[in-house]
Amino acid sequence: MSRLLFEEPLVKNSHYMKNFRLEKAVYLAVGFPFLAMALLCLGYSLYGLSVAMFALFIMMIVYWRWTIRRDRQYLAIYEDKIRYKKAFPSKEVELSLTPSQYKIRLHSPLPKSGYTVTFLFIDQQDNILFQYKAVSLFPSLYKAPKHDWETALYAIGCEVDDPEEIIVNRHA
Repeated sequence: MSRLLFEEPLVKNSHYMKNFRLEKAVYLAVGFPFLAMALLCLGYSLYGLSVAMFALFIMMIVYWRWTIRRDRQYLAIYEDKIRYKKAFPSKEVELSLTPSQYKIRLHSPLPKSGYTVTFLFIDQQDNILFQYKAVSLFPSLYKAPKHDWETALYAIGCEVDDPEEIIVNRHA
């Protein structure tokens, strides 16, 4: 059994899970009044407005579904393999790689779309192996103590490239 070096398990992050439940509730609470308005507009023969309200309802349901799928993703880095599952596509992938065979480049997703840090896993020939968008890993504030995941990332043993200085936390 190989030793776990780094992971992003969403269910172990209480801050993320609290916000996740709130986000699901908000998408549903905002979506269904759009459906009610669409049906009301349809009843009053306001077809253009009804179509717009249906579109907003569908958009809220799509976001709600995206939030549900995002909850099931994870990243686990072991001594001899990497296992991950993304929100889309939702199949589990396992790569047999040691930390000396790859490097990790960090990016901040723009626009902010629910993800906090993007991990690019790159092989020795600078080819992108895969991209993983973390949702529960928040960089620590300026001059604040580093979060556990920030120190664990550097403890993996691979090269970590942080050109945007996402987790650089200078102390005076």
